[in-house]
Amino acid sequence: MNKTCQICEKGSLKAIVEWIDVDYEGHTSKIKSRLAKCDFCGSEQADNSDVTENKRAMTAFRKQTKATSESMR
Repeated sequence: MNKTCQICEKGSLKAIVEWIDVDYEGHTSKIKSRLAKCDFCGSEQADNSDVTENKRAMTAFRKQTKATSESMR
């Protein structure tokens, strides 16, 4: 990703992946979060594909949590 920042219109966006802490129904984990950061203003942004992948990661974590909870019953 080498797009121009839509916020400042001066910098370039650099794709990054961060590990973020998530919590769902008392279960915690780390999932990958995709975004882009402007090398000029520091703004963090996500395009449609980033948002889709981030949502998929969170949905997978929730499904795993529910499966774990049900197997413990």
